[in-house]
This record gives sequence, C-alpha cells and structure tokens, in this order.
Amino acid sequence: MKTLYIECNMGAAGDMLMGALLEIAPEGMAEKIAALPIPGVEVKAEHAEKCGIGGTHVHVYVNGEEEGHEHHHDHDHDHDHEHEHHHHHHHHGHDADEVFQSWGVETAHKFAEEDIKDILVKLEDSDKYGVVLRAKGYVADSASDRWLHFDMTPGEYEIREGSPEVTGRICVIGSGIKEDAVKELWL
Repeated sequence: MKTLYIECNMGAAGDMLMGALLEIAPEGMAEKIAALPIPGVEVKAEHAEKCGIGGTHVHVYVNGEEEGHEHHHDHDHDHDHEHEHHHHHHHHGHDADEVFQSWGVETAHKFAEEDIKDILVKLEDSDKYGVVLRAKGYVADSASDRWLHFDMTPGEYEIREGSPEVTGRICVIGSGIKEDAVKELWL
C-alpha cells in the first residue's frame, strides 16, 4: 500500500483536488465517483487545458446547477462614483479562476537545466513576481535533444526529462502575478 500526503496550508478547492487525485487514480475511478448514489449530485470529469498544459477538471452539479458558479455580490450604494470591491472568500462557491490568475506562454526558446532551476527559485520572491503557487511546463534543453519538464510549488520544485514536444509551454499560477516580471524571467 502507498500513502499520499496532501499539504493544504492554503486550503484546497474540492473540484481541483478531486481532479488531481483522479490523475493518479486507477482507471475507471471517475465513473465510480460519478455513480455514487448521492441524491441531487452529479459529478463529471473531463480533460481540460490551461496555458497549454492538460489535466482533469471536475464539475460538480447539485440539483442541476454547477457548484461554484452563479455567485453574485449585491452592493447597495447611495453615491454615484465607481470603486472596486475586493472579495477574498475561502469557502466553496468560488471558481478557482475568480481567485487565482495564470500567465502562460508557448516558446521555442531552449533552456539549460540550471537556468530553469534558477528561475523556479526566483519565483519564490513574492514581492517581485507575486504569490506564485504553481509553475509548470516543458521546454527544450539547450545542451541536448532532451525536453525538460518542470513543476514548482512553494518551497519545492522538480525538473525531469520528459517526452519530446513540438514547442515549449510554461504556465505560472498564483495571486497578484506580476506578469511583466514573470515574462522577463522566461523570455
């Protein structure tokens, strides 16, 4: 038996966590989850792409309506000027796209493994790059015909050799991402 530990210091959206777990689950697990006899609940898993990188997206419907959508804030104001509202809720009912932002790019640029390592370490600087919660992608190796695949979460990263691709793809996900600074790192 294998044990999986999940560290959720900042919480975890149920649909995102379920999608990640389905990526490593045995074949047919999505169908088993969808078949659970929970009245009024329907679960659908599908392939999705964000910044050119694929994964599993899970939709949860309760009484025919998708969880996390159709969320509105009503604000009554007796003045006629515009101003922003910032809402940071940490409960169900918010789609991840409402809370996080992503920056992505396709690139033919080749990178040395050491350069990728340096970039991933630099992304930890939230003052300069925003709060980066995930960076992932694959790029051509400048020293060989290899392709380097990488993943980064706060405090750790992994760089490994992966299957060849047509073009490199890079995705950075977080909050308050400073896109110009992130772009300058990679391009």
